This record gives sequence, C-alpha cells and structure tokens, in this order.
Amino acid sequence: MRLVSTLVLLLLLLPVAAHAQATSLRGKFVDPTTQAAIGGVQIKLTSMADTSQVHRATAKDDGSFEVTGLGVHSYRLEATRLGYETMRMVMRVTRNKQEAGVLAMTPDAVNLPGISVTDSPAPAIQKADTTEFRASAVKVHKDATAEDLVQKLPGVTMENGQVRAQGEQVQQVLVNGKPFMGSDPTAAMKNLPADEIDRIQVYDRMSDQAEFSGFDDGGSQKTMNFIMRNLKLNFGKAYAGYGDNDRYQVGGNSTVIRGATRFTVLGMSNNINQRNFSPQDLFGALSGSGAGGGAGGPRMMMFG
Repeated sequence: MRLVSTLVLLLLLLPVAAHAQATSLRGKFVDPTTQAAIGGVQIKLTSMADTSQVHRATAKDDGSFEVTGLGVHSYRLEATRLGYETMRMVMRVTRNKQEAGVLAMTPDAVNLPGISVTDSPAPAIQKADTTEFRASAVKVHKDATAEDLVQKLPGVTMENGQVRAQGEQVQQVLVNGKPFMGSDPTAAMKNLPADEIDRIQVYDRMSDQAEFSGFDDGGSQKTMNFIMRNLKLNFGKAYAGYGDNDRYQVGGNSTVIRGATRFTVLGMSNNINQRNFSPQDLFGALSGSGAGGGAGGPRMMMFG
C-alpha cells in the first residue's frame, strides 16, 4: 500500500518538475543577401500557454542572442529590426540552451520623407558703392526697432548715441529712398519697427545739388536707406502715466505710409508743464522743446 502511494505521489510531481525545469533559447540573425550578422534585433518570446509570460532580449553585434529563464513551453517568437521585415514564428522549447539555428531576416525598404534643399541668399551683398543687408538674416526680439536691428549688422556700431557705419557717422535715414521726417537718424530708427524692414542699404549719398548737376561736390553724407516689406505700412505707439497730486501725461503717435506719401498724427496732453513734443514723439522731425506752445493741456500735430 505504501509503494502504491509513493508511485502516485511521483506521478503527481512529474508535471511540476517538468514545468519548473529551466530552459533557454539561443540563435543568430543574419542577412540572407549578404550573410552578414544583424545586430540590435529586438526579440520577444510570449508563452502560448500563458500570454502574460513575456521574455525579451536584444541580439549582440555579431547577431547572436540567448533568451534565458524559459520553461518547457511553446513560444511565439517575434523579432524586429529597422530595415527588416518583422519575423514571427512559433518554437517549442524543451531544454536548456536549445538552438534556434541561423535566422534569416528579410530586408525591408524604409521610406524616408523627401528633403528639399533651397539656396539661402547671402546676408549682405555689395552693389557698386552700396552695401545691402537682408533684415531677415539678423535675429531680433519681437518688438525690436530699426536701431536694435542695425546694431547687429557687421560694420555698424552705436557710439555716444550716434550710429556709425563703416567708420562714419550716419547722417541721414531714408525709407524706400525718401527722407523720413527729419535729420536725426537715431530718433528716426528708434520708432521704425524692425519686423517691417526687408533690406538695409548703406551708401554715401551726394548732396541735392550734386545729384541735380551730376558733379560730385564732395558734400556726400553717409546714408542708411530702409526698404520696407510693403509699400503700405501703418505703425505707431501710445503711452500714459499717472502720479500723485493728480499729475498725468498721455500721448501717442501713428504713421501711415502709402508709397511716397507719409502721414503722421501726434497727440499729447499733460499737466506736468511739459512743453510741445519730445524728439521721440516727432520721430526726429523736431528736436528740443521748440518755440511756441505753453505747458499743459491737449495738443495735436499732423504732418505728411
């Protein structure tokens, strides 16, 4: 009776022992065309009996691999590698270091997006005696002015509040080849928005008399001409301030450019005894406090 019980117990333990037996699978991946080893293949083994049992491994540089910690089961093998078709097969693993042999992976074409190569224009070019810069070649912040832009151009510096180009002081600022309200280049550039500028030209402009007669009288001026992106342009600014004793100051300006026609409106009101318009308000058209006009009260000036 005892012998029968022992035999029954052994029969019950045999499946458990078989299940607990440690097995492994190894092999090698190659390219069937060149017979070269394929490294970096991602291997996934999923137990057919229990899909929650998943084993992973990565093939070495020589294409060899070994997946350990398996049981005596049938496994679904899945091997993936960029440039090759995914390999899928079912393998029965029954012993340790079981050989899968040499596994050939089929090459697969990888579709890459097209690349367009475009020629970027030079940031600066020389046309006779004129140096022309592309504004888009210079990176400035969103609300930058023309003054911020030109200071980043090669050969252009700011010294003592004055703009110098090619070692000479810039004496005149033009917009699309036309004078831009006054003879103060710095004040003009402070109020010209950089994001509306397409190109900047730097050259020596002859005097009006020399241009009329065609003879150089030696009275040329270093000139900076801003070529705008659009012939129709609107820009401006507004400001306001309030302090103790009910002191206040408000003002603003707006400029409209339509080809060769320019129209500017400036308005200002305060009770802090500020006289007329400041140079910043006038975009360089006027400077200083000027004559006429008392303190306080609203004022407006329009000119084209």
